[in-house]
Amino acid sequence: MELWDALTEDGKEYGGAINRYDITHLIFEQLPVYDTAVSYILRWRLRDWEKKGIFDSVARTPYWLVKWGQYRDQTETLLQTDRTKKEASEWTEALAKVRHKPDTMIFSYWYQGTYQDCNPKETDMRFTTFEECEIKSMDFKDCNLEGSRFVKCTLTDCTFSGCNLCGADFGGCRFERTSFDGAELAAAVFPAESVPFLGISAEQLQVIGLTREEEA
Repeated sequence: MELWDALTEDGKEYGGAINRYDITHLIFEQLPVYDTAVSYILRWRLRDWEKKGIFDSVARTPYWLVKWGQYRDQTETLLQTDRTKKEASEWTEALAKVRHKPDTMIFSYWYQGTYQDCNPKETDMRFTTFEECEIKSMDFKDCNLEGSRFVKCTLTDCTFSGCNLCGADFGGCRFERTSFDGAELAAAVFPAESVPFLGISAEQLQVIGLTREEEA
């Protein structure tokens, strides 16, 4: 309303050359910009929904999602949870689909599965979640894993070299021979006790966050 009022007031200086239809058009042009900005903020604010108890009063099935937007076909995903066990074959099938549909893995949810010997190199996996999974011999080289979450996972012989891991959360994970060489780790979170064994560079150490066992 403040923008509407400001445009209406400014329009008076042009003696009716700018009418309310012009202002309405300008407002509607700005709505997608505002929706995108709100989605971005909410997406990060809702990441710790479980710890904060945000949806405690809501009855939930194993699969549910939260979206933001004015129209159903123009909404953006904010949060997705799918606590149904995923078999390794489902992981392989999803990766195969990426060739034809690059956004297949965005916001995907992998629960209580063992995934190994598949290389999702250069895949867009923003806001993907792995929960209680075993991940073995996986090459994530140059993947976009911004905002991804690895919840109580075990990672063995994995490499994240060159990945975008901005805002990724590895809290509660266990690592064996896992490399983050050259990865972008701004605001990424790691268990404090694991960091000395991950070969994280001095530059990377300056931008990561640490969590401790007792905080989980």
